Amino acid sequence: MGKSRKIVTDILIANDCYEEKKSALDYPTYKPRIKRYYPNAQVVFDGSEIKITFGENSYKFNLELFKDMKSKALTSFVVSDEETAEAVCEGIEVHRQKHGPPLSVLYDNSKANLATKVEKLLEIHGIESIKAYPFSPETKADIEGEFGKLKEVIYPLKISGDTEKDIARSVLVTIVRLYMEMRNGPPQCGSCHWGPGSLMNYVPTEEEKIKAAESLATQRERSKAMREKLESAVASEKEQLIMGIIERNRLEVSSFDRFLKTLSRYDKRALEEAEEDFYAYSTRESFQETKRTGQYFAGIVRNKQMDIDRAKKKELLRKRYFIDEEWKKRREEEKRIKEEKEAEQRMKKYPEKEVSNGLIEGEKSFKTLGMVPRFFTDKVKQGLKIIISKQNWKTYLGCLKQEIMSVTELDLNKRLDLVKKS
Repeated sequence: MGKSRKIVTDILIANDCYEEKKSALDYPTYKPRIKRYYPNAQVVFDGSEIKITFGENSYKFNLELFKDMKSKALTSFVVSDEETAEAVCEGIEVHRQKHGPPLSVLYDNSKANLATKVEKLLEIHGIESIKAYPFSPETKADIEGEFGKLKEVIYPLKISGDTEKDIARSVLVTIVRLYMEMRNGPPQCGSCHWGPGSLMNYVPTEEEKIKAAESLATQRERSKAMREKLESAVASEKEQLIMGIIERNRLEVSSFDRFLKTLSRYDKRALEEAEEDFYAYSTRESFQETKRTGQYFAGIVRNKQMDIDRAKKKELLRKRYFIDEEWKKRREEEKRIKEEKEAEQRMKKYPEKEVSNGLIEGEKSFKTLGMVPRFFTDKVKQGLKIIISKQNWKTYLGCLKQEIMSVTELDLNKRLDLVKKS
């Protein structure tokens, strides 16, 4: 009778012959929400390498792309040979000339972005700079996703013919400009009536400006506010554990309520094991402090919970299909066969010792039970038969008498009696 694919898979999992591929998407993930204010309040930019193949030659360029986080409009771009401070400044200037200076810009910690030239330009125009770190809420996912879409549209980009590198550059500029026009034209959601490009013409009210400026200015003080909230919170045992994890490991958590809600859905064991691993990792000399965030820790908790769930499922499957009982019976049978083989080998190699043991154990059983079990009599008969079949059987009989007489547990008369019986 055949078994279904699921049953066969379950049996393989239970016997460690197959590992189930469980998606991390099945588990809650903590990702702090980014608050977006109004168009031109927050601009994010990043650079990415773009490869152009011209004939047999390939050219690599750096593309700096700028995007407004509220309208999702792509506002400017710069193509350069490599990522430089000049390219970053040029991109900021192009954006400023088209839409005015943004309230803030978000970028990573590359050498070009941290150059003095860039910092001075931002300072001149009163633009707040917010640096994005790995595993932190200030994410550049908005702009990184655009690079993926762009490359998906234009790759592979090959140009044939006799040209120079500048022509390849001009082709790339044209394509990116075309992509921006197409990208900024239509609305980005079904309920929106304005495209990203049109939204960039939005003029915020004074109230919106003040509110956004105050919020962005205090963005770096989130850790302090979070700690104050922790001190006043009255939480359950699991909530207290989560708060203790944050305090002990100095985790930076921006959205505390969301972090608490997400991690509360995991087992206590997963939280404790995750903290042990994180603590050991964070005390290494090579640990990057940028990973000391709630989002990074939540990823460790999720992986721990996945391991725990796999182990629980495997335990259930072993019980469901009686695998542990079957293996126990098999191990007992193998042990019995092994013992029988060893006893057989001892009997062939040392028959005098086995006969002596059979006589002595039989005598003890008779003294205790009033009878000699057949097992011992059969053992003695088998041993004597082997001894008699040997050419030097007299020597073996002599050894048998010595074995019996050396047993001090029996008195002398009993030993002599056994010698006569043998």
